[in-house]
Amino acid sequence: MKLLNQLTNEKDSQHLSLVKNDPDPALQVPQLSSSTETIKSWLLSQLAERLELDIHEIDIERDFIDYGLNSIEVVNLSGELENLLGRRLPPTLLLDYPTIEALAEYLVEDTTQDTGPNIHKKLEDEAEVSTSNPTIETEEIPLEYYNFDLYPEYLQLQKQLAEINATGIGNPFFIPQERINNNTTVIGGRELVNYATYNYLGMCGDSLVSNAAKEAIDRYGTSVSASRLLSGEKPLHQELEREIADFIGVEDSIVYVGGHATNVTTISHLFGQNDLILHDSLSHNSIFQGCLLSGATIIAFPHNDWQALDRLLSDRRHRYKRILIAIEGVYSTDGDIPDLPKFIEIKQRYKAFLMVDEAHSIGTIGKHGRGISEYFGVDPNDIDLWMGTLSKSFASCGG
Repeated sequence: MKLLNQLTNEKDSQHLSLVKNDPDPALQVPQLSSSTETIKSWLLSQLAERLELDIHEIDIERDFIDYGLNSIEVVNLSGELENLLGRRLPPTLLLDYPTIEALAEYLVEDTTQDTGPNIHKKLEDEAEVSTSNPTIETEEIPLEYYNFDLYPEYLQLQKQLAEINATGIGNPFFIPQERINNNTTVIGGRELVNYATYNYLGMCGDSLVSNAAKEAIDRYGTSVSASRLLSGEKPLHQELEREIADFIGVEDSIVYVGGHATNVTTISHLFGQNDLILHDSLSHNSIFQGCLLSGATIIAFPHNDWQALDRLLSDRRHRYKRILIAIEGVYSTDGDIPDLPKFIEIKQRYKAFLMVDEAHSIGTIGKHGRGISEYFGVDPNDIDLWMGTLSKSFASCGG
């Protein structure tokens, strides 16, 4: 967590995370020359700084993941490498070339300006060679290519679990809660104070809510038994969407099956190549995954720092078509909120879209629980996309 916070809260502009994906040729950055040793030295210094290690303690043939870097940190490092070289790099480059040695050699070998299509071409060439050679026997195919239990990622997970168990604490996840999850919980027959629940208003377990759910089950059953598109639409769907829109004070709403899927689906559908997404450095994983799937350029700005966001847009707005600014109403880990009026002002100045994730703020702030727009007294229609979840304050599931 300390490492992640260091990465995501760094305010120096050289540590802003940046991921770019194939803008049109007019927006291309000229390629700079580089050598294997230069790239190796830079990667060594970056890892040493983030891990608080001496450079001599880092093995250039050891996987990045082995040093404790998660997928977000790997993507951020790829973005900073892109800035160093002045070249377009795919965000998953450090996963494709997982060691300093392999990555440096690849980058020097690949002299094209845009590495994305080149990577695909290399893979296609390798596939063509392997399929065109009838002498290759299936016995030569490595076991990890067709056995899940030999996947390098799975073996890495097993290693991490073993390290956790070695501490004597055990795996803190997937611990069964034996009754309604509110301010207290029961685990192993013991009643405990619960600091890990999202049942903010106590609606889960409330008799009125439970009885309404039972009446709905008696009428509609436990499943709609089809997609809404075909024959799964029920009157409750549009009644719920209308109720949510009216509660927030906006034009309309769409209900998804889950909160995580809401962010991933919406962001990746509405934005793409030649667009720019700027998200808070402490944004939820679902926002980040939606950004990755969109194919847009991604920049993480320092947490709640609207001034840094302003500087980024002043420098970059003209390079892209559509701009999305993604923030949250309440950041669940830290419990703080953004200065929403400032973000609205910036989005209007630069003609951008603003998305606010209210997973933790809807129902919990504002005089009537309508979220951060009510808290600040701003017009909810000044925000282009409101996101929320039904699994926290509203005692259900969906987003």
